[in-house]
Amino acid sequence: MPDILVCNPEYFEVSYSINPFMVPTDWEINKEKYYIRAKSEWKRFVTELQKITDVDLHNIPPSPGIPDLVFTANAGSVLNKKALLSRFKHSQRQAEEPYFLTMFEELKKKKIIDTIETMPDDIFFEGCGDCLWDAHRQVLWFGYGQRSDLDAANIIKDYFNVKVLPLQLTSNVFYHLDTCFCPLTNGEVLYYPNAFSSEALRLINEYVDMGKEAIIPHEWSDITKLAMNAICIGNDVVISYASADLECRLYDKGYNVIKTPLDSFLKSGGGPACLHLSLSMKTN
Repeated sequence: MPDILVCNPEYFEVSYSINPFMVPTDWEINKEKYYIRAKSEWKRFVTELQKITDVDLHNIPPSPGIPDLVFTANAGSVLNKKALLSRFKHSQRQAEEPYFLTMFEELKKKKIIDTIETMPDDIFFEGCGDCLWDAHRQVLWFGYGQRSDLDAANIIKDYFNVKVLPLQLTSNVFYHLDTCFCPLTNGEVLYYPNAFSSEALRLINEYVDMGKEAIIPHEWSDITKLAMNAICIGNDVVISYASADLECRLYDKGYNVIKTPLDSFLKSGGGPACLHLSLSMKTN
């Protein structure tokens, strides 16, 4: 049974701006409408997750004044029951760190995880926003250059004892790797090339069969609505938005596309991948 960490959006809002999606004035004007919508969207999202498989959800309590706690992907990275906690770049999110640490300590008591480690104070690392497990290749893809530091790569490699493939992100629109890259169960990789440096593209090309495994969105709407911020569990792909073209191409690859709109969270630059943290990833 997969264990997944989530946080309900009781205190979610866009009250500051640390990426181009976030417009606090828009949220303030429409606050009541967006708040109600966010709660409804999150409830449907969680319901869809539970339909896929016997998911065991672990809820971190929301806290007033910490609106982005809902994006639990950024709590850290977990592999083989070992947790590596995040060190946030922006001061607005640094307040989340003790909450996530407390939650991981609770998960350790429940034997969901075995060990907990933190990053050095001077190295930024934003968890599964930038560190994505590719079970097909048995590697961690690691995005750096916007939020996480390249120096984190060696710490990640040594802690988890797996190969880490560092990918430099070159656009502040794609500030985390999970906004522009998603490894799928059977080896395909959904990604947007313009988000990466030339060296990162070379590395992707080295590990991904561009003829059979690369899925690059054709429609601008898929890019701007972060269709790549998806969750792949088995052959099910949970996605906030997908054009007809992208949905058909995923279907042709053998995947079942489950669309669960998360427009309220897109206003903060988030989607399905951002709203969950898998606690059950493991090597073969």
